Amino acid sequence: MTKVVIFDFFSGDFEQGFEVKMRIAEENGTSLAEIKGKLPQAAGIPQLYADWREAAKANLPQNKQKECAERLKISIQEWLLSPAPEWQKVREVLHGKLERDEEVRVAIQVTDPLLMKLPWQEWDIFANTYRNSDIAFSLPEYQQVPKVVPIPGKTKARILAILGDSTGINLEKDKKHLEKLTNAEIVFLQEPSRQELSDRLWKQPWDIFFFAGHSYSKEGTGKFYINKYEKLTIEELKHGLKNAIDSGLQLAIFNSCDGLELAQALGELGMSQAIVMREKVKDAVAQNFLRYFLEGFVGGKSLYLAVRYARARLHDDGIDARYPGAVWLPAIFQNPAAGSPSWQALVFGKSQEKEEDVMSTKYNKEQIVSTLEDCLVWIEKPESQDYSELQLQMVDTIKHQLEVVQMAGLIGKFQKQPDKYKSSLLAELEEQVNENREFAGKLAVLLQKLESAGEIAPVREEKSRIYINRIGKMSKSIIGDRGTIYNG
Repeated sequence: MTKVVIFDFFSGDFEQGFEVKMRIAEENGTSLAEIKGKLPQAAGIPQLYADWREAAKANLPQNKQKECAERLKISIQEWLLSPAPEWQKVREVLHGKLERDEEVRVAIQVTDPLLMKLPWQEWDIFANTYRNSDIAFSLPEYQQVPKVVPIPGKTKARILAILGDSTGINLEKDKKHLEKLTNAEIVFLQEPSRQELSDRLWKQPWDIFFFAGHSYSKEGTGKFYINKYEKLTIEELKHGLKNAIDSGLQLAIFNSCDGLELAQALGELGMSQAIVMREKVKDAVAQNFLRYFLEGFVGGKSLYLAVRYARARLHDDGIDARYPGAVWLPAIFQNPAAGSPSWQALVFGKSQEKEEDVMSTKYNKEQIVSTLEDCLVWIEKPESQDYSELQLQMVDTIKHQLEVVQMAGLIGKFQKQPDKYKSSLLAELEEQVNENREFAGKLAVLLQKLESAGEIAPVREEKSRIYINRIGKMSKSIIGDRGTIYNG
């Protein structure tokens, strides 16, 4: 199950410390905890950050850059490990409400630009303990995200890719990474004029807006060069971008330098998610980040975990060793009112509400597996061979059940479309579902057997029945009462 953790830094500074309000909730909005705390002062962090940034900008010797990065990293870790009681109580609530194996989406609501640039990924709790997580930023004030209107027959993610000013950098690799995407309809604009870009924003709906090229921030405003001579702000495209957001645009990626202000401006328009670079970024870092992010995202990881995966790959490839601190640069900017769309949701055009339903089904399937395993521990195993076979049969059935549910979801979608949209893939999926449909019904039978098995352990019967009731409730979201596929 996914949990959402929001840290609101509502007042303070590095000299006095920061007042923080933390909220923990289920992805569906159910509140789990809310607590106020305080991070103590850390007056030296701004200078340590400046030292690391200047070492990278000046291209100082690698050992000097590494030294600056290490000092900043240690300082951040020690700050977030502070023994101050007002901060420790926040950490204790985190540990009490989160599970190690669940996904956690963390959002830090701030207005201080430096807080957004710090390497929060080094926080021990989310770096080492809750590893299925990543940290995003959001504005304290945000607006509701419009629901995405499903488009009949949509089977591709629509991407508007702007390849801007390429002076001194190689954008062909970015283009090649995008071209490898399956289930994507990509329109590339190579150094477009402002009018060409505006026309494309208004002409058709988009799912992803991508930019590669040069960008920078000055006096709180982000600008990006769409060609060698024209640079734009988000404000200068606000009507076209707002129309695109209202029409289904859910993700913006600026694979360019210093993009936090661009992300904030997009957030003010209601953009669901944006991925940007915090500072100046080397060509190799940007190119490989995009490659690994797309690999993870299209491969089925959530947007948050795809970014974390890309960072890990950059580290293991040695890119972070060549450019110390490079893994800190990618940042997610999140609208707290929006869900986090999967690649499949972008491909098939599911609304935010639909996507949450799909994700809920996924979590229920995972819960069934883990709950059954827990239940087997609580019920004392008899010496008979029958129960051993029951356990094996249960595991095998669950595996097939998950396959059936996944395929049935695709079948249901295709069957609603006109015949011209049906393909050989549909026929193949139908055949697989028919072959495995019998396994869906077996789960209900196994649950009855499990209940009977629970009666052999009176001491643990109450705990066992709690598990059994949970399993029964969860299974109803996946299979019907008679064991048939449930399509909603």
